Amino acid sequence: MTEPITLLLGGADPSPAAQVAEQGFRHFLSQYSGQAMLDYPGPTWDGYGIHRWLWGQGIPVSTPLSLISFSAGVAGAALLATLRPDSITSIIAVDGWCVPLKVSNCKVSNCTVYRLSHDWLTHANGLLFGGDYFFYADPHVSHLDLWRDPAGVEGWEVGQLGSDQEPVRTHAATFLLAAGFPDHKTSPSPLD
Repeated sequence: MTEPITLLLGGADPSPAAQVAEQGFRHFLSQYSGQAMLDYPGPTWDGYGIHRWLWGQGIPVSTPLSLISFSAGVAGAALLATLRPDSITSIIAVDGWCVPLKVSNCKVSNCTVYRLSHDWLTHANGLLFGGDYFFYADPHVSHLDLWRDPAGVEGWEVGQLGSDQEPVRTHAATFLLAAGFPDHKTSPSPLD
């Protein structure tokens, strides 16, 4: 199987603070991931637009994709996964409030879903809308701080509802890199 192409789907907030946060996230990924990424230039919540854009870039439906999405971009990732269900290898959903990704009768694809949340309440909401692996910030941080500086966010990696997995104290960056870039260069280490 070919290496998946990583597609970054940021949020929809045009404010300067959101733009700074997204630049911080891109810098983090370029520092640690060691792999190139595609950056969708349109509205990230528009899964149909993303699908058409990928086709226009010469990326056929059969090409494996790994999606990293933030906020409104999670809605675009969910819709894209329904349009290309056999090619999405993973979805990393950063603060994807109320976006169903893996619940009965609403599973968007057979991919692995990772959810990162800026606080426990957002995490609890995400549990209801499905996923395979979860991280939440503790102490809580702002929505944009999680996107801007995942290396500076501490919290807990936890399992699915009903899972026997013990919570593990770690950084958002460590969770994110293990999820999306198993062969990443170096990363922040788990907390003791």
